[in-house]
Amino acid sequence: MKFRKRKVAATVLLQAALLLGFGAQLSGEPAHAALSGNIVTTTGADLPAEAVAQHVMESTVKLILSDPDGRNAVTGSGFFIAPDMVATNYHVIKGMGAGYAKFANDSKQYRIVKVVASDPVNDLVILYVPGTKAKPLDIDPLQQKIGETIFVAGSPLGLEGVFSQGVLSAIRTNGDLQITAAISHGNSGGPVLDGQGNVIGIVEYTIPAGQSLNFAIPVKQLLNLMKTANA
Repeated sequence: MKFRKRKVAATVLLQAALLLGFGAQLSGEPAHAALSGNIVTTTGADLPAEAVAQHVMESTVKLILSDPDGRNAVTGSGFFIAPDMVATNYHVIKGMGAGYAKFANDSKQYRIVKVVASDPVNDLVILYVPGTKAKPLDIDPLQQKIGETIFVAGSPLGLEGVFSQGVLSAIRTNGDLQITAAISHGNSGGPVLDGQGNVIGIVEYTIPAGQSLNFAIPVKQLLNLMKTANA
């Protein structure tokens, strides 16, 4: 398989929300806060898996989106990177007309108000989802080590609050993280975490023909998009 090269080609969409059909809903919406992110450097021993699971689920959401006609609903995953700001894959929201975010074991839905910034080339987008009071996850941008324990959280096949464990099996030449943690359709956009519960990547795709051929975008690409949104 030929792995594609990534380029930084971010497009910031402030207020207009051109990717989602939310244009008519944006008048009077408050400006978003600066996207700084909680950047950390991992030190010390890993946390128990159950501690990481509890931590990440408080900040991870299922995304439910529909096309402009209000039909053909699709689901994906996302996570909070700043107050009211959710990161996910661009392909999850592409062409959709409206959407909501919800936490596992909670029936309340939070409307996706607008697209704050997007990077189609690196398959990333940041969404404005107000009203949740969710705590942002910490981000660790340092190079990870092959063989280290990683975790994935999300909503595979629409099932909410799924947490899986694996290892970082390779770092591809384009920077993608290859992981063994189980993922399926619906996991796209969810966080990949290190042993201390810090985000190191964003789930992107799997190759069904193989075993444990799952891939994630390195979190440094998300940090680049956050910087662009602040420019």
